Amino acid sequence: MTPLNYVNYSSTSVDSSRSLYKPIGFILCLLMSPVFSAENYDLAIVGGRVMDPASDFDEIANVGITGDRIAVITKEPITGDKTIDASGHVIAPGFIDTHFHGTQPLHYRLALRMGVTTAMDLEFGALGTRIDDWYSDRDGTSLINYGTSVSHELARASVLDGVDAIDTSEASLTRVHPNWAGLVPTADESEEIFAIIDEGLRSGAIGVGSTLGYMPGASANELFDVQALSASYGRQIGVHLRHTPGTETDEINGAQEVLANAAALNAPAIINHFNNPGWQRVYELITRMQTQGHNVWGEIYPYAAGATTINAVFFDPSNWRDRLGRR
Repeated sequence: MTPLNYVNYSSTSVDSSRSLYKPIGFILCLLMSPVFSAENYDLAIVGGRVMDPASDFDEIANVGITGDRIAVITKEPITGDKTIDASGHVIAPGFIDTHFHGTQPLHYRLALRMGVTTAMDLEFGALGTRIDDWYSDRDGTSLINYGTSVSHELARASVLDGVDAIDTSEASLTRVHPNWAGLVPTADESEEIFAIIDEGLRSGAIGVGSTLGYMPGASANELFDVQALSASYGRQIGVHLRHTPGTETDEINGAQEVLANAAALNAPAIINHFNNPGWQRVYELITRMQTQGHNVWGEIYPYAAGATTINAVFFDPSNWRDRLGRR
């Protein structure tokens, strides 16, 4: 099969030299054609539940692959040089995970076993001055598509605490320091922070990732300017909302901040893991904006758990115990 493409916006064409293989896309226009079923395919995947979210197709069927393309999806019997019995399994396009913090080869291998063929960290991201290093480190070692945003948090840590970390794998180096989270930067410091983010965008980061809920020192003005910078490159921002985790009102207000900026800037935005109190209203906000043509979307994960650093600001007793009642 042809090489897999990595996700990087530094050029208009996709570099196919950076990884190992390309996931196969569904070609449903060939669906159910008996003409194809008489052929012998390179690979026949038979008896599985074929699901395609784009077309709502969901039936037991057989899939014939020739080269790196799906040649047929049919209920008719098919044969192939190699046959996989998919009975009891789902055959689906590879999953795209936009909130993937495990950025090492082992993590990508585990992701592939779960059906994830594209893993991107669009919430935390990587340090802007090391985006090139981040992609180079994965060159020829990743089994799946990969990509990263440029990190708002790590830019602040670099300037306000003088500590550089490449991504979440080194976040323990920065999160033991206090300034990245709580300090309001001076004008000169802000200029340095934005220069780092800008360098990351110029180097091919997918967009900006902002862990805003961890950074009370990042003002509403700062977030708007970060979104505006990303928008100037035509890129999205992914945001862990201000006040998250918080009350229902806090969570909705946090989403409104990001979405209002996105609307004003006519820029794409993703609300990270909004399955918190008030999620129904956040969902309504997102879908209403989508119907109006705005490129905004959100993530929800199907489990009631989470993990983070113990010194996160929202674990302060005045918030976690007194405001949220977690006693």
